[in-house]
Amino acid sequence: MNNETDKINLPNIIEILIPLLIIMVLGWIARVVWHNRKSIGIWFKRQKLKNFPANFNIAFSLDFKDGLNSGNYFEQIKKNVNSISNKSGVYKQIIINDFSNIQKFRNKDEAESFINKKGIDLIIWGGFTNDILKVDGENINEIELHFTYGHPDDKKNIIGKMILIDISSKLAKKNYWKIVESNSLRDTKIVSNNIFDISTYIIALTLKIYGRLEKSLNLFEQLHNNLVERKDDFQNEIVPHLYNLYQVLAIENGINRKNFNLGSDLCRKILIIKKDEVKKKKLND
Repeated sequence: MNNETDKINLPNIIEILIPLLIIMVLGWIARVVWHNRKSIGIWFKRQKLKNFPANFNIAFSLDFKDGLNSGNYFEQIKKNVNSISNKSGVYKQIIINDFSNIQKFRNKDEAESFINKKGIDLIIWGGFTNDILKVDGENINEIELHFTYGHPDDKKNIIGKMILIDISSKLAKKNYWKIVESNSLRDTKIVSNNIFDISTYIIALTLKIYGRLEKSLNLFEQLHNNLVERKDDFQNEIVPHLYNLYQVLAIENGINRKNFNLGSDLCRKILIIKKDEVKKKKLND
């Protein structure tokens, strides 16, 4: 009698155990995924970056420490740069992505190779100094940044050398790349502005050299307006490009009658620049 009862109950026991085992296995898988979610997320991002076209044209790839000053500063810098981009309207042409945790560059050649492979316009790579470093007892993080960009060139690399000289001179004017802990709010703003200014300048300049004049002009105008609003003297470095682009596009659209109204507007902008130059000269005298 007992044997018959055991035979009758065994299928019921199996029916109960199988769902329990499935729940246990699924729970174990969920726990493993949860504890390794960051690593899994990085793996998926790395595969996406490796196997799909880039949907951005500026990339960050910096060394920093999560949870320490360098990591906190970098997060704030990214927020600041995106905020400036949105406010100025640059975001319509420039999309910024941070792949610091999935792709690093040891030298310029590696960055240039990645640019050529993925068609990115600019990679900002480098990193922060160690978080424990101090100057006069004050915690300080210096940032070593490299701006590697794509550009047209000729066999003798004359164009590349001219671009390098131009951008190097602009970097010499935007040369504050450190964050002192007691002035971290101010310093992160300065560094963020410098990154935005140099990045936008590089993209606008390379667009100009590629012959995409209207897009170049749009970026130079947005950068200039932002600099004027901030009362940043770097605006003076943008004016020659504006003047040159206004002239070329005014001739193309006005004199050649492609778009007379646009040509007329560009001529008015040239006159405004001339008037501003006269005012500045009088103030300086």
